[in-house]
Order: sequence, then C-alpha cells, then structure tokens
Amino acid sequence: MERKYLPTYSELADRFSICLLKSIFIPKNKKAYDKEIEDIKHDLDLISSKKKLKLNSDIIKSLFMIMLSNRYIWENESKCRNGEEQDLSALKLTHSINGVRNVA
Repeated sequence: MERKYLPTYSELADRFSICLLKSIFIPKNKKAYDKEIEDIKHDLDLISSKKKLKLNSDIIKSLFMIMLSNRYIWENESKCRNGEEQDLSALKLTHSINGVRNVA
C-alpha cells in the first residue's frame, strides 16, 4: 500500500489530533473528518511498520502534548472568534503554545 499523505509522522499526529477535535466539536462535518482520520491512521501505520516504531513513554508523552496543545489553541481561538476575548496577550499565548506543540 502507498501513503496517502506526505507529511512527517509528527505532522500526521498533529493533523490527527486536529481532525479528532473537529470531529467532536463540529458534528455537521463529522463524516468528512472521520474519513480524514482513517486516511491518517493508514499512513501512520505504514510509517510505523516501515520504521519498525515501537510505542514507548516518550511517544505517548509527545502525543499527549500535541493533543493538549491543540485543545488549548482550539478553546482560545474559539473565544476570539465568538468575540468573548479579544485580548492580544491571549492570541500571543496561543502562538507560543503552537511552538510547544511543534517541539513535541
């Protein structure tokens, strides 16, 4: 089988996390997000198999960091979009969290 996406493992994990959040919080598009999740899982499995990756505590920690970061970014950006919070420091914090997520 060939990969359907070309991003790195960590980029796929990040997108997986974002799609999962969208699947939960944007139910009208759940079917499309679930399809993308299945495609991403396919590619993650291919990469894992090819590189003989074994799940360990560092990988689990990185995945948790990505998910928590994406959740925080989601909540903060939603507040801004809804007009609840237009604080520049909140937006700056969101961008700094983005940096932490990318390191995970």
